[in-house]
Formats: sequence, C-alpha cells, structure tokens
Amino acid sequence: MTEDNRIPEIRAALAVYDSVASMPADYLADTIRAILDSAPPAPRVFFPGDTVPAGIWVLSGRLGFHRVPWDWTITETYVEAHPMTREEWQAAVDRASEERAIPEPTEGQNP
Repeated sequence: MTEDNRIPEIRAALAVYDSVASMPADYLADTIRAILDSAPPAPRVFFPGDTVPAGIWVLSGRLGFHRVPWDWTITETYVEAHPMTREEWQAAVDRASEERAIPEPTEGQNP
C-alpha cells in the first residue's frame, strides 16, 4: 500500500516544536492541520499490460475488490485497494490517465 507521506511531515513539525521552547502550541496545531488538509498519496493505478505485484488488494471497475494471488500482467485497469468509493476509484484512474496521457475510452469501448 502507498505510504502516507504526511506522517514524516507531522513528525518533523513535532520535532521542531520540541526543539523550540518558545513556539506557541497554536502554531503547531495550525502546522499539523495544514499537513492533514493536504491530499493523501494517490493509490497506485495499473493499466493493461502492467504487472500487478502478488499479495496486494486491487479494485477493478468490473470485477470489484480482490487480492492478487501472484504477479499478474493485467488486461484491464486496476487500482490499488484502499478503502474507497467507486467515485474515488474513478478519480484515481482519471488522475493517473492524465499523468500518463492515456486517452479516455470512446463510446462503446469498455474502460
């Protein structure tokens, strides 16, 4: 599963707070709130032809939620499974498609 990169940022903010005795607690709270308000890391998206590593949980638009039993070269799009809704799944696919410049399917094509 993709590690949440906000955790080290929070630890760093706490370390700074611990090292500066005169820093107001409100400043620390505002800093941590800003970190938590930032977007968490996006789940990995696997497109047709990619190999999904064994043992991870994935979600597909057609097959639903399941665990990959062995390294598997796929023929449809899968998203690394985090507890998410269908809308979050589609948002992850859309975001990854934009990053990789994958064209949207035309009408009549399966995604």
